[in-house]
Amino acid sequence: MAQVSTNFRIIFLLFNLLYCALGVGMLAVGIFFIVNLDQYGFFTQNSYTPGAGIFIGVGALKMVFGLVGIIGMFGKWKRLLVLYAFSLIFLMGFTFVAGIYAFHRRPDVYDITMGRLTEAFSSTENYMQYSEDIFTVQENLDCCGVRAGTTDYSDIMIPVLENCTAAAARARVNVTVDFDTTPQRQVNAFTILEQGCLRYFTQEIQFNLYYIGAIGIAFGTFDLTALLVGMQNLEGL
Repeated sequence: MAQVSTNFRIIFLLFNLLYCALGVGMLAVGIFFIVNLDQYGFFTQNSYTPGAGIFIGVGALKMVFGLVGIIGMFGKWKRLLVLYAFSLIFLMGFTFVAGIYAFHRRPDVYDITMGRLTEAFSSTENYMQYSEDIFTVQENLDCCGVRAGTTDYSDIMIPVLENCTAAAARARVNVTVDFDTTPQRQVNAFTILEQGCLRYFTQEIQFNLYYIGAIGIAFGTFDLTALLVGMQNLEGL
């Protein structure tokens, strides 16, 4: 029985060290996605940042309660381990919620971004108001306009932003044909100046949400495993 208890303690210790490390990871991932999504805040209406925000909160709490579990184990404090077990359930639930929320919001990205991009190019006044946000999208994604590229500018009689033509120039220089591999995104000067940002912007946001969802489900599964191990350790004390 003593050997079983010792084995559980070793496993429990390793799980909690990993649990703390995953807490740091969740915190870092949450901050990364908050920063990445926040730069597109106008076009997404900040609708997709709650999942990343949950990551930040849960990641910080995981680091704290991971240490609580280790202290409870070494001190053989059952009440502290019970608190630890309940915290695992609580944090596991919120981790799954963050992942499910991100997957749930992916389908409506196109409608929201289309509405906001269209609004930005609906008039000269709107364009001037949101020109910095438009510049950020075009600069980061090497795209131009909404759905019709430079035509979106001519429709409201506005000069094309410099980064539209700069992106097209980069495409003329950098895009090569490789018959051995299939590039994830093939671009050329024509597509940049004529296709617009809507498709690429939608993909960018959906990729962010996909990664938040996948990481949330994966970490939640680990939490469930850690909970089972923790309960076994509690019985072995």
